[in-house]
Amino acid sequence: MRPARPQGPRGFSLLELLIAAAIGLIVITGAVVAGLFMQQQALDQQQRMFAQQSVRAAQDLISDELRRAGGGFGNGRVVTGATRQQAITVVTDDVFATDSTFAPPTGQYASMVSDSLTTLTGSADGSMGTRCCTAGGSGCTGCYFRSSGQVCVEGAEPDLNGAAVIFANANTNVFCLHRVTSVSGTTSLTTTAGYGLTSVSTSDPCGDLAASFWCNSNTTAQRASGASFRINWKDGRPRLQMDPDGNNPVETYQDILWDVEQMSFRFGLENLATPGTIVWFPEAGTTRPPLDKCPSSPAVCPVPGGTNTNDSGLTLLEQLQRRIRLVEVQLVVRSPQVDRKLVAKNGALFLLDADGNPRDGYQRRNYTFQVAPRNLRLVGTF
Repeated sequence: MRPARPQGPRGFSLLELLIAAAIGLIVITGAVVAGLFMQQQALDQQQRMFAQQSVRAAQDLISDELRRAGGGFGNGRVVTGATRQQAITVVTDDVFATDSTFAPPTGQYASMVSDSLTTLTGSADGSMGTRCCTAGGSGCTGCYFRSSGQVCVEGAEPDLNGAAVIFANANTNVFCLHRVTSVSGTTSLTTTAGYGLTSVSTSDPCGDLAASFWCNSNTTAQRASGASFRINWKDGRPRLQMDPDGNNPVETYQDILWDVEQMSFRFGLENLATPGTIVWFPEAGTTRPPLDKCPSSPAVCPVPGGTNTNDSGLTLLEQLQRRIRLVEVQLVVRSPQVDRKLVAKNGALFLLDADGNPRDGYQRRNYTFQVAPRNLRLVGTF
């Protein structure tokens, strides 16, 4: 008989090795898939976070300017020379046709053209009183505080040269915006009515030296400030731009936030006949257009609650603007990077999502907020 072989350690069979390898591959594949999924989730979360941060930053900037707008003059008329300006000015679908540094959206994004916003406010810092320059004349029982191009003030600061200044007369509902061209000591300013780039009619209350506006020593002057905002698509990538000196006719827009695609505004006007009732311009389902598109006819843009004695001498647009109580802002912000799996096209065109945005791979947030300008009830509102 053949002697039995000693029993040593037994190895794995080929079948067992194949089964173990298959199980290991399944585990590794599952781990890789889970890792890729978690990585994509983290990337998606990061993109949404970037968009959310942009929205919050834009909201803070715009809200601050809207709340400050009208400081020192509320909803009164600010005469700038050839034109009149309010505390809050919105131009619907503004394409800045004469500005070579600006480009509106084109192609499938052409419908995303934005409104522009300009605010104006008077700064309490550096506020000055006025004093008599010359004796009064016909229609002026006091004295004039403006003589030729000189305005007699108290407490002028040297750095006012080149600044915009608002003159406020306590007896009128008109405010004159001037540009300071020189400062003489602390008692005299040389100014130009308006922005200094357009002529001023002598019949204008700010251009007529004999106008009653200049016949009152109980008048103040304060530095004007404000800002302008727009969405620029120059070079194909949208960004929110801000001109920190929105009252200077020389525009100096600066990039503030990238990937802000669209900005639009609505105004909530108070019905003074029933205080607290708000009427929106524009309003879907009605004929009410944006305020800056209102014609001179009140049939298209009726004044909520009708006009009153304080509306005398005002244009229809000014009558509407002096009733502004709320400003609604809508922003569309997209993620910085494209997610290819979100792209959906029909031929050369992107399909649209539920919000009407192109499915081009960017993640977007549509954000709407309302701001109550705190100064617009102070002057000329009732």
